Amino acid sequence: MSQNTQIYDYVVIGGGTAGSVIASRLTENPDVTVAVIEGGPSDVGREDVLTLRRWMGLLGGELDYDYPTTEQPRGNSHIRHSRARVLGGCSSHNTLIAFKPLPSDWDEWEEAGAKGWGAVPMEAYYA
Repeated sequence: MSQNTQIYDYVVIGGGTAGSVIASRLTENPDVTVAVIEGGPSDVGREDVLTLRRWMGLLGGELDYDYPTTEQPRGNSHIRHSRARVLGGCSSHNTLIAFKPLPSDWDEWEEAGAKGWGAVPMEAYYA
């Protein structure tokens, strides 16, 4: 096995939405080098990924980590927790679904120092 040693200023683990945005922002400085490590392939040319109406065909397939969940006695039964293994991450295969956090979660973030991220100010983004 040959060794190819590269040195980067930053290494971003995961090429999903957040990882890609972080890598993009870091590279706005031309003096910075960034590597993105993604567990799956690129979505370029992948019509199964890029065609939104085909999202159900991705569930349980080669690009899905398909993590198991544990049935809860007084909660939800077993649910599919599909996680994408592709550049773009879950935004590439979850039909752009977003889950609104509970107000207490937002407030906890604000209490931890994320000024302006409390439940009341964030509500405007979900109206």
